[in-house]
Amino acid sequence: MVIQGMNLSVASVASVATPHPTVLRPRRVPDLPAPATRLGLREAWGLSRAQVAAAFGVTSATVGAWESGRTSPRGARRRAYAAFLAGLAASSPVVPRPARPTTEPATRTPAHLAAPLPPRVVRAAPGGLPVGPRRPDPVSRLRRRRWRNAAAAWGCWSLILHVLLTVPVAG
Repeated sequence: MVIQGMNLSVASVASVATPHPTVLRPRRVPDLPAPATRLGLREAWGLSRAQVAAAFGVTSATVGAWESGRTSPRGARRRAYAAFLAGLAASSPVVPRPARPTTEPATRTPAHLAAPLPPRVVRAAPGGLPVGPRRPDPVSRLRRRRWRNAAAAWGCWSLILHVLLTVPVAG
């Protein structure tokens, strides 16, 4: 093929048009075991969700979502989680010895602890939200700060406008 006075072969054109081989190589996404297997491995080793979450830098709710199958980790965290699960599956967990059966009940509770607790009384505010330490905060701290700053700015500008309108012009 001749392009603007250049003699190019099909092989040379194909090598120019084809990207570098490393660009074409897809990244291998590690396979994760089934969600129930993930949960079973963690529980077999006696690890809590908080411990796994701290190891991977996520919240325990995220680990719960991974184990229920709602979500799955991505990127480097996925590769690390897959390696972690493979390591748990490859080694055998330390299984505690079963306790010897006894004739007595395992737990004996005093009478004052065995009695049912009275129902918790929740007072309601006029808006219908419960009042107390577990009440959800409807306004975030950042939003409160923005409102506070806006009120301060409005006060400053209204003071400046008042001074400009009330001070007599020297003439």
